[in-house]
Amino acid sequence: QILTRNIINKPNGIVFNINNPLLFKEGIRIFRKIQPKTPIVVLLEDIDSIIEDWSESQVLNILDGVESIHNMVFLATTNYPTKLGERIVNRPSRFDKRYKIGFLDDSSRRLFFEKTISEEIRNEKNINIDKWVEDTKNFPISHLKELFIAVIIFGDDYDNALKTLKSMKEKNRW
Repeated sequence: QILTRNIINKPNGIVFNINNPLLFKEGIRIFRKIQPKTPIVVLLEDIDSIIEDWSESQVLNILDGVESIHNMVFLATTNYPTKLGERIVNRPSRFDKRYKIGFLDDSSRRLFFEKTISEEIRNEKNINIDKWVEDTKNFPISHLKELFIAVIIFGDDYDNALKTLKSMKEKNRW
């Protein structure tokens, strides 16, 4: 929904999340027969894993338009950009822009928690947003979300939830 609203900005757009290039190629061929002009965002989440599972050539066939790619935008994510070959990352028109999404700064984490945890819940559960912001320095946004879910949704103890997330952080050596 966010992709169709903010990227292609058309009410009838659609997002395809690819994890099987062969299935996508067949599906898009059929879809284009039915909807030849519909704007499409193609999301290759964890493109490194897709390449590992299906081969770089299969992914390149999609990106280079073995099937018609008009009115289509490709987005890819990876936590391991160094695993991607030159044919993926170093050719214009496959991916024109690259962004490194780093850790959120203090003000962004504060905004995340303020928007995610209502003032009513903060008061009811005596949540100190300043403490949450300080305790989550250098956490990826997925860990911020998990802290919210553990404490607010499941009612886990804040310190235990934070300890668990920090241990995951240390194991992954961010």
